[in-house]
Amino acid sequence: MTVSPLALEAIKRAAKKARISSDKYHYQDVISRLALPEPYPLQAEIIGSKAKRKVICAGRRAGKTQLAAIRAVRGLLEGHNVLLTSTSQDQADVFWRRITQWTVSLADNGLYKNETKRVLQYRDGRLRVKTGRDPDVLRGEDADLLILDECAIS
Repeated sequence: MTVSPLALEAIKRAAKKARISSDKYHYQDVISRLALPEPYPLQAEIIGSKAKRKVICAGRRAGKTQLAAIRAVRGLLEGHNVLLTSTSQDQADVFWRRITQWTVSLADNGLYKNETKRVLQYRDGRLRVKTGRDPDVLRGEDADLLILDECAIS
């Protein structure tokens, strides 16, 4: 039995649509099971922005680190290669602690965690937390979502 190229293309489109629909359902299902905090309205607006680059300049205790961590976890679940970096080990520790607490429910569902390298992998996504005081330390890392925290501190 031969299938016409037109029919084959229609089958491919239907399969792709089903996969995307399945991935969206999976994403929403996973998000609902995580202990992610609900973003504040301004945080939600920033997360939802379609801007390629986002720079957040806000005062202390405005929720910038929390926002960055929420976006990093969502990026992981969306299949992105996320690199989250800050200038100090203490700040990187804050990220890592929050992210690992929020994703603990994924441990039995395929989440890979390496405490030494501070890496989480889930399905097609990867999240790495590093300090970036020395920019050379960041060489060799590729990321399609780069999050810099406290980068104005010298």
